[in-house]
Formats: sequence, structure tokens, C-alpha cells
Amino acid sequence: EVTDEKPGEKFFRLCLEKANCSAAQCAFVGDSLKKDVIGAQRAGMCPVWYHPQEDAPEPAEPVLRIRRLDELHARLL
Repeated sequence: EVTDEKPGEKFFRLCLEKANCSAAQCAFVGDSLKKDVIGAQRAGMCPVWYHPQEDAPEPAEPVLRIRRLDELHARLL
């Protein structure tokens, strides 16, 4: 539906529209720092970086990182 790819603003705006919530109410989980985390930050969402490997590079800004998807619920609360 969107011709703009992540981290483009249109993609994240459509996500919020489909979720029917504000950016402050939304967490966006992705495995790419550049496309998912930065895009979600720019959109005002809570970015969650899914990176299962131990040797993950340190992002420029602090970000919530999970190694397993089953960690998500507890980490967001």
C-alpha cells in the first residue's frame, strides 16, 4: 500500500493508521537498526530492536533490545 520504504515516514504513518493508535501508544519491533529502529524513532514510536545474536553492535542511541520475541511483553511493561 505504501510506495515509500522503511525508514520512510509514509510507511510508519500507515502502520499507525492501521493500528488506530497514536505514535506514543505504539511499539515497533524490527531487526534493522537503520530501517526499523531509526524509522520508528522518527515517527515517535517506541522502537524495539530484535537482535538475537550476542555480538550486537551498540546503537548510537539507547534502544530497547530483545533477543527473543517472548521477551517483548515483559520488557514493554
